[in-house]
This record gives sequence, structure tokens and C-alpha cells, in this order.
Amino acid sequence: MSETFGSLWDYFSVANIVEAFFMLFIMFAILACPFLLTAANIIFFIIPPKKHWSKGLWISTSIATIFFGTLDFWFYAGYYDISITDWYEPVFPFEVHTPVSTEHMLTILVFAFIGMVGYLIMLLPVKKTPPLLFVIGISFMYFGVIVAIMWAIQTSTVEKDPMHIPFFAVFSLNMILLAANITRIKIEQYNQARKEGLLLKSKFVGLEKLLEKGERMPLYAFLLFLPLLALAIGALMLCGQDYDSFIKAWTETSDWVLSTKQSPPPLEYEGHYLCTVAAGGHRSVVKPQRDGRRHGARITVNRQLCIANAFEQVLEERTPNIHRAVRSFYDKYGYPVSKYIRTKLSADIVYIIMKPLEWVFLIVLYLADTRPERRIAVQYLPEKDKKDLLDFIDKNAEIC
Repeated sequence: MSETFGSLWDYFSVANIVEAFFMLFIMFAILACPFLLTAANIIFFIIPPKKHWSKGLWISTSIATIFFGTLDFWFYAGYYDISITDWYEPVFPFEVHTPVSTEHMLTILVFAFIGMVGYLIMLLPVKKTPPLLFVIGISFMYFGVIVAIMWAIQTSTVEKDPMHIPFFAVFSLNMILLAANITRIKIEQYNQARKEGLLLKSKFVGLEKLLEKGERMPLYAFLLFLPLLALAIGALMLCGQDYDSFIKAWTETSDWVLSTKQSPPPLEYEGHYLCTVAAGGHRSVVKPQRDGRRHGARITVNRQLCIANAFEQVLEERTPNIHRAVRSFYDKYGYPVSKYIRTKLSADIVYIIMKPLEWVFLIVLYLADTRPERRIAVQYLPEKDKKDLLDFIDKNAEIC
């Protein structure tokens, strides 16, 4: 009996509980942070930071926006099962094609990189930086802004998912807010430093005259953006891109807003139920134990799946009427929900959500079965292997 309670106690170990809470915290951070940071960036856009503490908070928010924005970008890409597959290749029914054509992706990546360089230029201190460099920085950021706008438009809806929530638009909005905030803040700092006579003096008197007012910088940056755009397109053409690759990158796709191509029929796929699908998550999370057989098909088996199936067996043996009602409810709602479990990440989330139920199932098993671990161990085994394992357990274990 002590071995039974020892096994149960090991299962509810501190490490397992801490791991479950840690995964829940990560989920909260990924889902909540984008909206909290967006609210903060909107506030900074409406009320620019003036005091020392508010400037520090603005800098911290900007860093967090870039960090969590990048993290969430990959999270949502995995959640929506975006495949880096062009429109002319088939994907599974639950997948969507790439929103940016891989043939023209280099243009988008270069534009985004130029935009990031522009943002880094704008971080330079006003008093030690020539004003023309800020004009160049704003002009560079225009490259990133147009990429963010196009990305938000492209990912605002998905053809295969009418319930799609445009999380990607939140990421794009924050990138635009960062560019707008830093531009306005730098213009205010420039005007203030100019009044105090703290700016670097330029040898070009005409340039000094043009940049008398910082508010003109975005206009001059736009005029500079046009030749820079032509220069960037010319350089990209030398790398094999087309002169209109920026447009083709969005239109030569399928499943998205700006897509103009029709993809071929999807590949065949058969979904499974919640615990079965959850067993296919990341190994470090769901801890798969072995292969099993379900309706003649090979599946990945972990302890959660075995416990759930063992619980159903007990329910069927002891209370068949309740089992039929539960089974009917699960068949009606479990399978449709399982079709939305499309990635390892979503399988991890289901695994964590099912944890409390798993503990309930395990408690019921230990209360209703004299040898619960014996029942759990043989789930999803072929009949011959199940018989051999049961014989081995009966011969070699006093309590299992």
C-alpha cells in the first residue's frame, strides 16, 4: 500500500506542479502582454513622456514591445499553423500557406531590416548627432512602416478560418506606434536642444536653415525615401528580385487578404481526440512514453492519455449509464474541438488544460481500483502485448 501512495505522491510532485504553473504563466504572458503593451504605447503616443521616470518607462515598454512582439509573432505563426509553403504546393486542411511569397521574401526582409536600422539611428542622443542623420533614420523607418501596414492588411483575415482574430495586426500596430512615438519624441528633443544652443553645428548653412524646425523632418524624410526606395529596389534586382517584388510578395500567395492565387486541394489528414492529440505536443511538456494502437492506427501515448482511457474503462464497468452520457457528450464536442489542435504548441496548451481533469481521473482510479497502475500500464497495447505485460506484472509485482 505504501508503494501505491508513493507512486501517487511522485506524480503530484512539486516539480510537476511548478512546471504546470510555469506553462500557465507563459501562456498568460504571450496572450496578455501584446494588449497591455499596445495600451501603453497608445498612451505614450497620446501623452509623450516628459519626466525622467516616464522616459524610463517608455524605454522599458519599447524594449518589451520588441521582445514580446517577436516572441508572439512566432507563437501566433505556430498557433495558426502557417506553413512556409507557396501557393502552388498543397498543405494539410488545418494549415495555411505562407502570407509572404518565399520567392520575393528577400525584399520584405530587407525592407524590415532597413526599418530596424532606422529605429536604432533614432535612439542616438540628439545633442551628439547631426540632424541630417535623424532625417535618414526617419526615412529608413518608412521602409519598416510600409511592411507593417502591408502585413496587417494581409493577415487581417484568413480564408480558411472565418473566426480568425487578427493578432498579427496588433504586432504591426505596435511597430508603427514605436516609430511614431520615437519620431515625435526626437523632434521635441531636437527643438528643445536647438533653443538651448546645444546642437552640433553643420558646415552647411543652408541645411541648418532647412532644419530650423524639427516638425519638417518627416517631410524631408519622405522626400529622401523615394530615391532610397529606388536604390533599394535596384540593389535587390541585382540579387534576383523583381522590380515589383514588394507587391508580388503579398499577391502571389493564397489563403490571405491580398492573395490572388488558388492553391491545390489539401493533403489528407485524420484528426483524433483531445488527450490523443495532446500527446503529440513537445516532448519536454507532454512526456510521451511509447507508441500505442488506437482503432488500428499508431498513436503516441503518454501518461495523461493512459489515465484518461483507464478512467473511462472504470466508468464503463461501474456506471454504464453515466458512461454512455459522458461518451455521447465527448463524441459530440471533443472531436470538433480536437480539429483545432493543429500544432505542437496548441497540443501543449490542451495538455496543460487537461491536467486538473487528469488528477481527478487518477484520484477516482485509486479509489475505485485495487491495482490502478496495472490498469493504466496496459492502455492502448495490442492484445498480445497487453496479455504478456499483465502476466509479467502479476508474476513480479505484489502491488502495482
